[in-house]
Amino acid sequence: MAILLDQLKLATEHAALALGIPSGNHLPAEYGAVVWKYALAEALAGEYGGVGEIRRRARENHGLRRELAAVATVRLSELFACGRQLHHLTWSEWLEEDYIRRRIIELALDALFSEPLGPETVLSPTPHTLPAQPVYALIFTAFPHCAHELYPLLVDAYAANARWQVIGAHADWLDGGQLRRAILFDVERAVLLEADCRPPMPISRAQVLALNLAEEADDHQRIESLLPGIPISNPYASARILDDKAQVATIWRHAGLSTPAFSVISTKMSPEEWESLIATFGTDLVIKPIDGTEGRDVELLNCMGRRLPAGSCLGRL
Repeated sequence: MAILLDQLKLATEHAALALGIPSGNHLPAEYGAVVWKYALAEALAGEYGGVGEIRRRARENHGLRRELAAVATVRLSELFACGRQLHHLTWSEWLEEDYIRRRIIELALDALFSEPLGPETVLSPTPHTLPAQPVYALIFTAFPHCAHELYPLLVDAYAANARWQVIGAHADWLDGGQLRRAILFDVERAVLLEADCRPPMPISRAQVLALNLAEEADDHQRIESLLPGIPISNPYASARILDDKAQVATIWRHAGLSTPAFSVISTKMSPEEWESLIATFGTDLVIKPIDGTEGRDVELLNCMGRRLPAGSCLGRL
């Protein structure tokens, strides 16, 4: 119990610092999830040897985030058991809701796996009613680090004094072309506020971003099907063209833009085909998947003085 109390005290200090609230002040109940996010992150970091060790291990073990999520479920229950006895302003039964638990875990993992690139995400226990403006919704499906992509767009919209109410929304929050929940930029408090919408918020226009990489195309199509008749700035059909590096480079070239020389190659090539490729492009080749992203599976291949990798699955240029 003493260790948990120390973690909660430290987490409260971290939350106050991140929220710009003077140390020693009681935090309002609306900031409770921020405190428990830091408490959980602190507990996991202590168990796994620190934040640096977690990030190092993540580079070698792509399943570490899933492993930590399972451990986090247990640790958060332990922290909540302690919280029920504190009667602190940052504790409330609302935190026990399954969805809020999952979001606290996701936010804690974000804090462990990446540096903060924006303000705190505050999970509000009370519904919000937004101003009567046309809503431009940024629809995502990948919670990890989604705030990194949402925040600059929300700030740009505010700075431009746009007539639109620009908000972020998970695809699961869509209901008949309306939003049951949203993330918006609270300018006065400088936080990202995630709250239920009362009444549900109609969407005037949407943009798709931050999709799960393994299900990107399916997610994009699903979102379009959930928004019938609503204009989408980056529709699925256009996005599929942009996902094809060779097709986009060809379009750019036909438009008169300068593009690097490239060739689409097979994942299995004979020695003769490699010889032809080297004769055209030289011995240093960059090989990448035609629809890859975030630098995944990119290889720099130097063929000088090496046996040619006939039959290798190196992806496509």
